[in-house]
Amino acid sequence: MVAPCMYARSPRPTLCSALVVTSPRLGDQGWRDVIDVAMDTAGRAPEVYSACVMDVFVPCVSRMLALRDAGFVITACIPFAGKLARIPGYTASYLMYKDLGNIPQPPPVSHSNVL
Repeated sequence: MVAPCMYARSPRPTLCSALVVTSPRLGDQGWRDVIDVAMDTAGRAPEVYSACVMDVFVPCVSRMLALRDAGFVITACIPFAGKLARIPGYTASYLMYKDLGNIPQPPPVSHSNVL
């Protein structure tokens, strides 16, 4: 699912986030395919997002590498971002950014996104 980025500081952000829930059974190639579909969806969204931001937990190396191969770069680290199954304690998360090549245009104003 592609949605306005929750890290943007605007009520009408031009950044989006691709929210992806996967299964460990998906595998590396399946994850890469999901990223491709999400980026295609983000690039064609009527809101004309200029860039995409995704979260990835540091231990998820294969997903981080897949995002890097898709053109994402690490832009921030959130320490103690969450807990993962089978990993003791809290884990850091990276914010990864990719420019979509679109000219930023805020989404149209509707009653649902007016402050």
